[in-house]
Amino acid sequence: MTQGSSIFLSQNILSHYNKFVASAANQDKGLKLLQWTLWLFSKVYTKKGKALMKTSADISFARYILRIYGLPTAIEAIQNKTWEDASSGFPGRVTGKLMALSMIFYYPLEHLAYIRWTSPEVLPGRTTANKLSAYSCRCWLLYLLAEITQSMVRLKRLYASQRKLLNNGYCDEEPNQDDSDEKTRLALQRSIQNEWLQISRSALFTLPCFHWSLPKWDTEPWLSESVCNGLMWAESMVSMYQALSSYRSSLE
Repeated sequence: MTQGSSIFLSQNILSHYNKFVASAANQDKGLKLLQWTLWLFSKVYTKKGKALMKTSADISFARYILRIYGLPTAIEAIQNKTWEDASSGFPGRVTGKLMALSMIFYYPLEHLAYIRWTSPEVLPGRTTANKLSAYSCRCWLLYLLAEITQSMVRLKRLYASQRKLLNNGYCDEEPNQDDSDEKTRLALQRSIQNEWLQISRSALFTLPCFHWSLPKWDTEPWLSESVCNGLMWAESMVSMYQALSSYRSSLE
């Protein structure tokens, strides 16, 4: 490889990286993957486990701060119905409303928990940070259940569209197939894959979320640390794969 081609390759990679991380959602997914991967490394490299755990916890708190931007998005979702899937009928609309409403309560509770953890003197009271966090996770659990339901309803519609396309005579082995049909097939395929990835992420979240929503999750844990955080690491991997797949599709 020549020097010129090496420079071009590095510039191309840098360009794609900057486009990818320009999204706030992708930034959070990157931090989430780093947070849980550091936790995993702390279990493997035990000599540096304490330092790796501290860095993982610091990233977790940094992500708490970034959630301050989430509440306006949830409010807008209620006002403009942006999380509702009107094409899926009544279930798509109801689940979208539930998702938005749950986040409207989730974000303030997360902020309060963060303040109680980091600066308890600023927010005096009997309610502990862990209890506030449990309340927020109950809202999050409602969101996850609504999201899984919405994705399942959407999948039913997407599979019906796929069958309709096949029944109309589409064959992916036919070389002279209409380009519009091919584009429709690819779009349906990507949408179906994305919904399954979203369901996988929500399913991986569900058990840790239920665990953290229990009143005494910190003193009487329902899940072990390895199981709970292992599921979170797995979700962060699926989340990053989904983000990269979505980015790749946007380039086509």
